Amino acid sequence: SKEDVSLCEIDQPAFTKIHGRKSIRKGEIGVYQSHLRAINSFLNSDKDFAIILEDDALPLPHAVSTITQLIEWKSDWDIVPLFHFHSGGPVTLKHSDSLKLTVHLAHISSAAAYMINRHAAQVLIKHMAVQRACVDHALFENWAHGLRLRGILPMAMQLSAHATISTINAENSG
Repeated sequence: SKEDVSLCEIDQPAFTKIHGRKSIRKGEIGVYQSHLRAINSFLNSDKDFAIILEDDALPLPHAVSTITQLIEWKSDWDIVPLFHFHSGGPVTLKHSDSLKLTVHLAHISSAAAYMINRHAAQVLIKHMAVQRACVDHALFENWAHGLRLRGILPMAMQLSAHATISTINAENSG
């Protein structure tokens, strides 16, 4: 569905500072808004956790066991990307036989697949009310939103083969 992006509140100077370009693409606004809608839907439910997936995220065979382990470790995290780019210089916090829960010492990105708890959802709705960056940046700004961002090794999701063609980057940025 095409988003009506005309009413979205955007901090253009902050976006330029973060991403180094003056224009924000309509697709970037639409994706950002769809993540906010998904987070709001979760908050309107009675669930304890949400897994938010973009349409190009595919679960790996161990995804269910990873999610089960994350629920067991629920006191150790607020938001966990289930897929991301960049290694983030991870340091292991705890581990099972098949999974490591990590802290990233460097930047990671990708909003393709992540798991959040209710606290994270409440914080992110406020943190992301005004768009200052692309969604994959805003979600993981733990220095700004204070959420316990944790990583996992191995990752539980992958991107489908067609994911190398980004519909956002293909758009005219004018």
